[in-house]
Amino acid sequence: MSLETQNKIARRSAQPIERVKALVCEECWTNCFDNVGFEKLGRREVSSFTYTRKKPLSPSEENCPWCSHLFSCHHCQSTSLKEGRPDQRSPGPHTIEIHFENGGKFTAFGSNVYCIRFVCGSTTYALPPQNMFTQNSDIAAQQVTVRTLETNLSPANTREPISQWLKSCAGNQCCPEDISLPLPTRMIEVATPRLVVTNGELGKYAALSSVA
Repeated sequence: MSLETQNKIARRSAQPIERVKALVCEECWTNCFDNVGFEKLGRREVSSFTYTRKKPLSPSEENCPWCSHLFSCHHCQSTSLKEGRPDQRSPGPHTIEIHFENGGKFTAFGSNVYCIRFVCGSTTYALPPQNMFTQNSDIAAQQVTVRTLETNLSPANTREPISQWLKSCAGNQCCPEDISLPLPTRMIEVATPRLVVTNGELGKYAALSSVA
């Protein structure tokens, strides 16, 4: 990992790089995450990142969550294909490709949906897209822009994100031009949080909803 990237991580988080490194096993850190190619993928400078895993896939390799995740995804996909999957106890190697999808219409812009492809010998497994989300305090929040579902809908907690959404929607070229319509009987004003009785006046408004 470059010194510049380490300094950026240190500024964004109180956690030293050693604690971040300890989250995964040595092979995953060295071959995947501590790799210039993976850094470029996270910054969207490249469309994909490929590395070779020499060890066999294991469900609990050194208690590494990335190893366990790869094993689970690979096991489920290869079983569903009803093909003879590579022996997980074999010496390998496995070539693993990671790339991000644009996310389509169901997620915010950012590195939120990623795909994994395994290549072992002459067999290739393309796994289903994996959705990611995180908290604002996480060091990955700059790339992963989806957050957990917000259940506290008080004005104090929702004013700022709703204001940002309205600004984003106003500049979205995919949406039709907004027009004045009869307003709902009661509305919540965002600029100064309050309940407003509209008396059927004409105006422009946004209807927000969430799906759990």
